[in-house]
Amino acid sequence: MPVGVFLGAYPSAQFAFPRSYAYQLSLLGQSNDVEQFGDKFIQWIDRSIGYGVTYVLNDFILPWSSNRYTLDHVVYDCWWHAFFDGVHHPQAYTVNFWVRGSPLLNTITLVDPALQTHEAFIALSPSPTGYWTPSP
Repeated sequence: MPVGVFLGAYPSAQFAFPRSYAYQLSLLGQSNDVEQFGDKFIQWIDRSIGYGVTYVLNDFILPWSSNRYTLDHVVYDCWWHAFFDGVHHPQAYTVNFWVRGSPLLNTITLVDPALQTHEAFIALSPSPTGYWTPSP
């Protein structure tokens, strides 16, 4: 059962975006040290003691598709952890869809509301060759 605490989204939780218009994912939080395991991302705050935030995305977000999704369905779960004890502590988060990065691209951003000092970017799967939306 998910333990994460969804605080909201920008422009809104029910904002529907075509996945084909999202070019990257970003994690805005306390570190640029991000590790990916399939649909799971760990943003390590202090790797030496196992302190970090884990985001688990729904499995339809990373692969390219022409489907539309709402921001409240991007993250399946989110928790923080420390000391490699295996305990999943509820983590608050928000999800935004906006233009970020360099170059500026449509971005799904997962935000740790406690502190946003670092942002890590992950490229999302592009459209297949010959599809009508051009890659940036």
